[in-house]
Amino acid sequence: MENSLARLHYRSTEINSENTPNPEVVKTSGELKILIEEFRDTAKQDEEYVIYRDLVSGYYGFRSLDNSYWEERYQDEKKVIEGYAESVNEQNLEKWLYRVSNIIKTEEDKHLFPVQNFLITLTKKCPDLAIKILKNKSEEINDLNVNGQDNIVVLSVLFGLFENRKKDVEELIKHYLEKGMYLRECISAISGDKNNLDFALLEELLKSAQKDIQDKKESSDVLLKFIQIINHSHSLETKKEAKDFILKIIKELIANNNTGWIQQVYPNSFTGEIIGDLTDPEDVKIILNGMIAIGRIDYSDEEVLARLVKKYPEEVINFFVKRLKREKSDNVDRYDAIPYKFYNKILKKELTKAAGILLKNARNNFEENSAMFMFRWGRLLQIVFDDLPQIFIDELVKIAQNEKEEDIDFVLSILRSLTSLRDCHDIEKLKNVCKAVIENPAYQEEKFYSELSIALTSTGVVSGKYGIAEAREKRVAEMKDWENASNEKLREFYKKFSESELETARQERVRADEQEELRKYEYEAS
Repeated sequence: MENSLARLHYRSTEINSENTPNPEVVKTSGELKILIEEFRDTAKQDEEYVIYRDLVSGYYGFRSLDNSYWEERYQDEKKVIEGYAESVNEQNLEKWLYRVSNIIKTEEDKHLFPVQNFLITLTKKCPDLAIKILKNKSEEINDLNVNGQDNIVVLSVLFGLFENRKKDVEELIKHYLEKGMYLRECISAISGDKNNLDFALLEELLKSAQKDIQDKKESSDVLLKFIQIINHSHSLETKKEAKDFILKIIKELIANNNTGWIQQVYPNSFTGEIIGDLTDPEDVKIILNGMIAIGRIDYSDEEVLARLVKKYPEEVINFFVKRLKREKSDNVDRYDAIPYKFYNKILKKELTKAAGILLKNARNNFEENSAMFMFRWGRLLQIVFDDLPQIFIDELVKIAQNEKEEDIDFVLSILRSLTSLRDCHDIEKLKNVCKAVIENPAYQEEKFYSELSIALTSTGVVSGKYGIAEAREKRVAEMKDWENASNEKLREFYKKFSESELETARQERVRADEQEELRKYEYEAS
């Protein structure tokens, strides 16, 4: 209501005799503005309203009207909350619990940070009183489980107790685990034990979580809380234990087909460090196998792959092999085995270094479905080798020199996949590959000439009236050294290629001239 009234007050301020011709509207707006200001002044006198207003966040209402009151309280929120916590005692405890429960039941979770701070501050100042609340008011507290969110009272009290009453926290957590209550709150509260994580307690919580998941009382998402907490609360002394524990959680999530852990892998993250430090190839396989079912690879997935590819390039490439095979399954819906492009530069760089391994895998899978090769493997090779690095060209040349028609088919399929790339017009690199194909004893002109010709005539963007013609003529000129090559096949290929390209260029010039004349005629006729 306060927000709505503040908005009406603002609109009323904008209405005046200069911009509104109707005097009745101006008069009514002025009266409305006065009434809103009177309501604001009355609200300041109501103690319960002021307390409610101080214990919720996200509403700015009357603060936009009166900087001298609400804004001052907003700036001193910490002092205000501490003052409220100081005022709580045995006599008014019921009243404060009533206030807190009303706020929790009526406000959205995002507005409850001040209430949480109040409860944590109260717990730190009066720990015995806070423990009494949990033990004696369990039914009332249990009623505050709103919309599946964590119980704010339980979480805040446990969090506040960790600083000086850790034994009490452990007793309360064990009590709740025995009763099968507040598992998520107990896990979240562990973050209050910053830099001094109790891994024995974490193990007990994990066992309870696993049991609840098995009994379908909880989803496997509850395990993600462990990762989030350890990411931010581990210390140098507990680093090894933290790594082992997170790896255990990740394996558990993978066993439950949950890929939420991947979102915890980002630059400079502890989970990312754990992935990058893996030394057991079996662990690497488990991680990668757990990612195969992901519908589409995004930034976080690339971050995981980038961490692994430095030490385990073959495993990462095999991961893409499995994804490509999965994509062919008729039962998989909305699944992209290969991303549109790699945004992670490290991943792309390391896969480029492994050009030999990548092409070997591509070759092994080529004959399974050569017709679809350029749409699957071809896409992967496109995004990895989009700048045609020399290491890639060298590997292609090696394959092109094998005296097998299947290898020539394979190389030409790759060249066909690369014709759309901006850098595929590096003629010298293309010539090296095409030369290896033509000089191969298995080369047959009637079978392979067309594919080679298409690869060599790819031009990209052209401009000008004779753009296409000039590009074709330039390409013939760039290949002129083949005219007097020592290899007869090269000379014959150049002769046929140059005649065809120059004739195409001539026809293109004629077409361009005729098109120009036609446009002139149409313009004059109109």
